[in-house]
Formats: sequence, structure tokens, C-alpha cells
Amino acid sequence: MSILHKALIKSLGRIAVALAIAASAVTQSYAEVRPWAADYSSIINQNAPTQRVARHFRRVGAYRITRGVLFDSSAVFFLERGSGRIPVAASALALDMDAAGRVFLTHAGTRFQMEVHAGLSCPLGRFVQRNGTLAYSITAPARFSQELGTHGLVPGTEREGFGREWIPREFSGSPFLDLLYEADLAREVVDLPENVSTSLLVNVNRAVGRLPRSVETFDVVDGSYMNTDSLIPYRVFLVAGANRVDVSGVPLRYHWREGRDGSLIVIGVQAFSQDFKERGISNLASRGASPTHYDVVVLYQTAAVFRALRRTDPARFTQFVTRACATR
Repeated sequence: MSILHKALIKSLGRIAVALAIAASAVTQSYAEVRPWAADYSSIINQNAPTQRVARHFRRVGAYRITRGVLFDSSAVFFLERGSGRIPVAASALALDMDAAGRVFLTHAGTRFQMEVHAGLSCPLGRFVQRNGTLAYSITAPARFSQELGTHGLVPGTEREGFGREWIPREFSGSPFLDLLYEADLAREVVDLPENVSTSLLVNVNRAVGRLPRSVETFDVVDGSYMNTDSLIPYRVFLVAGANRVDVSGVPLRYHWREGRDGSLIVIGVQAFSQDFKERGISNLASRGASPTHYDVVVLYQTAAVFRALRRTDPARFTQFVTRACATR
């Protein structure tokens, strides 16, 4: 074999190694939102106590004061190897962050990279740390200003056609205000299958204390909608080998009407779409960046993971938040 041939083979070998490393890096870095159940039936935990949703729609509930975004989720975790999935307790997981600000779930000494917007872990972490739930409002009547403040929301900017927005104090001055805005006004929502929607309407209205009745016979004086994931157990997959975290699940939108007597009826339920025109999170710190529907769903999912880990080990979660706020 000539010296030229040997050099060529050696060079090709180096290129092959470099390509393998690059492919591995790409595989490990691309965590993603994973669609689950095209008809949405198994995304919704219909066996969960509807009281969890109903409490938001009572006379002193969140629906009257926020009319926007409410994080009230749960999450279940799995270690995924090929086609096999092993349940993992939240207590066996920890959040971690590297010097570049990338977020990981750590399990048994292995780090799995999450898809989290750069810089979001600090404000969202602080919000979750204080057990915040009301995350955004833009159509709340002025008479609820005190209640919004009690829930940790502060006045934000004026939004054309809507008025002043209310944002969590932790997000004040952050680049994520448009993300919260889109999380409220998300336009890519779909109707649920009739059997799923009907079941939810009956159960929620009954739990509120009002039997379902036609809105035509309801003396309506007010109405709006609220986005919440109270009945959504997000499924979080730690993908072995790829060392990434995929998440399934989307929030729901509840449309409600209030009667003159102060009672309420939920008249419709929709789900955030699982079809994404664009995949991959945006760099929202970049000037001119606009949040996509994908960004919005990732926000809800990130909040779900944070809430689950904070609930399991508040002290360890506080350590993560401290590091996140020091890294940004």
C-alpha cells in the first residue's frame, strides 16, 4: 500500500470519527415535544378528581380573576430503553444545569438534557419555588387587581386591543413576556372528541355545584376562558442512549360563562394542538424573536417538570434555582 493510500485511509478514518461524534452530539441535544394520542383521550386523566379543576371555577376561584394562564400540572417519569419503559419516581431525579445554562434531569448518575428556553429557569424556577399557579392575565377586570397582587402578579405593559397585562413578578423585565402572552392567546387549539369533551363538561360542572344546562337558558353577564393543565399528567421520558428528555402532554382551554346570580357554567373544552409547524425552541432573548406554538407547549411542560421536582424535594429544587439565577 502506497504512502498516499495510507494517508488517505487515515484521513477518512478521522472524518468518520468526527462525523460520528457530531451525529452523537446532535442526537443528545435534541430533546423534543412528543405527540401522544391523536384523539387526546389518554392525555387527559379523566379519573383524576374533577375537584382539582372545579375549584378554579367556583365563585372565589381563579377563573374570575385571571382568565389567562394557570400552571396546575402533574408529571410522571419513565426511563425509556428502546421500546421498554420503566417508571421512575420523581424522588429519584434531580435538576441540574451546566456552565452553558443547559438544563438536565439526572437519574442514577446519568444526565438527560431537557429542552428549556435559555434563561427561563431562573424566573420560572422562582415562580414555582413560591408555589405560584396564576401565571398570566390580560383581560381581568380592574376590580380584581388586589387578588392578582395576592397571587404574585404585577402590572405589565399595555397590549393593543386588550389593555394592561398582569405578569408574575419573577418575570418582570425578562424576555419571556411575549411567551406568556402567547401562552394565553394561543391560537392553535383543537376541539376534543365529543365523548371526551362531554364527559369533562358534565364532571366539571357537577363538581362546581351546577348541573350542566344550556347556555341559552343561562342569564350570562360575563365570560371568557382559562388555560390550565390541571388534568394533564405530563409524561416525561428519559431516553437512554440519546440522553435526552422527551415530554408528552398539552394544556386544555376551558370556556366559561358566569350568570347574573354568580353561578358558572363551563360551556366548552379545547386542547392545545399537538401539530407543530416548527420544531425546536426559539432563542427568545434575541431581538425580534417571536414565540411559536411549540415554544408555548414547551413552557407548560417545563413548568410541569419543575413543579413535580419542587414538590418532591423543595430544598434540592431551591439549590437548582439558585444556580440557574447565578448562571444567567
